[in-house]
Amino acid sequence: MKSIMIIIGMLLVTTLQGCQQLNNSTGASSSGLVQPWPPVIGQAYPDLTLTDTRGEKVKLSKFKGAVLLIEPIGMSCAACNAFSGAGDGYIKGFKGTEPQPGLLSIESYLPKYSQGVRLDDPHIIYISLILYNASLQPPTLAEAQDWSQHFQHSAKPNRVVLFADASFIGPASFAMIPGFHLVDANFVLRSDASGHNPRNDLFRDLLPMLGDLVRQKRLTSHNQTTADGVASADLAYDTSYGVTQ
Repeated sequence: MKSIMIIIGMLLVTTLQGCQQLNNSTGASSSGLVQPWPPVIGQAYPDLTLTDTRGEKVKLSKFKGAVLLIEPIGMSCAACNAFSGAGDGYIKGFKGTEPQPGLLSIESYLPKYSQGVRLDDPHIIYISLILYNASLQPPTLAEAQDWSQHFQHSAKPNRVVLFADASFIGPASFAMIPGFHLVDANFVLRSDASGHNPRNDLFRDLLPMLGDLVRQKRLTSHNQTTADGVASADLAYDTSYGVTQ
């Protein structure tokens, strides 16, 4: 097991080097972003205003109440392509990008490292947060739609593709790619396994914690149902989009 973790760690280091070109991108300043950016572990996640694949503005807090797995994405990043599905071999990389060799999709890794929790669990929302397009520029609506269709996100429950505007382009956003943020049901960042110097390890920290948070949500939902005699929930899940309050 230890040797497997070492190999995966080496692959991630290689991936970060392969994504280094994103650091050379330029664009608008981050002054328009909700602070703190980057997010801070133990604090509320920034309530970003993003755009969905229908072209509608969405506040990230719309998904509060679910366990959020947020993946900051650069479309040309090999690891982002692998984690999004190309690593499993049944989908090619986006617009010719080769997925990072040796990396599987996050959908494949999650059950193994979370003690059986699957990505399609109804308490999870998997958010693809697209920060850069394949040309290292702000993504467009059409590009976000293409990404969603390419990786079949719209066909799978509780997956959401959101994209950012030019104000997100800069060192802080670049430093998050590739990787994941874990946000609990109270909208607090609990684990940060993103970027070149991740604060937490994806396999030892973030994914096991995600499993724990989902099991806590299941228990809470069960207790509410038992107490009320009916299913009691704060959220209604729309599989074509995500969560509505």
